[in-house]
Amino acid sequence: MELNGKPVDYDDGEFSSDVFVDFIGKFMEDNREQPFLVYYPMALVHCPFSPTPDSKSWDRTSHGSKTYKGAPEYFADMVAYVDKTVGKLNAKLDQLGLRENTLLVFIGDNGTDTPIVTNTTFGKVIGAKGKMTDGGNHVPCIVSWPSVIRRGRVVQDIIDFSDFLPTICEATAAKIPSQLTLDGRSFLPQLQGWPALPRESIYIFDPERLSDQ
Repeated sequence: MELNGKPVDYDDGEFSSDVFVDFIGKFMEDNREQPFLVYYPMALVHCPFSPTPDSKSWDRTSHGSKTYKGAPEYFADMVAYVDKTVGKLNAKLDQLGLRENTLLVFIGDNGTDTPIVTNTTFGKVIGAKGKMTDGGNHVPCIVSWPSVIRRGRVVQDIIDFSDFLPTICEATAAKIPSQLTLDGRSFLPQLQGWPALPRESIYIFDPERLSDQ
């Protein structure tokens, strides 16, 4: 991996997600006396689907799957490890005394990959990553800010990735330059439980997968 512009090798059985989370934890600790921003694009859950350190078949000497997709049976283990790593970051914020006033956002960037079929209370959900169907772009967004957002609220409004910049700017009282034209709109009012005019639609276009549509 690359660490602050320098390549670093990890050859002692380290798992990438643990390396990432430990780095973020140290960063938060070093910057706890001032406002900070952490953007963490997870490697999990993504193919190749491989065992995690919590899997029964975990082998710390292995460098992972040699095939592109890996083994889909490890998908559930990888999802569980996402939950574990997010919990570790949440616990670190508690340890540092920052949890109450920290805005924590968890969101998927696209639907589940095509080899995966998930059994839900609504029936089977077939992976549709890259497709324009609901299964390709409808993803979870979980937001926690204990001192501001009431716990347990569920909002059905549509949001888009372009909405995150204005939302974070409004939440942190950061001024958006007047010459900057944004397509996004803040959804902070929805998070706070205030009346808001939600989006009626979003536009999605993926030229790389036009032949799949």
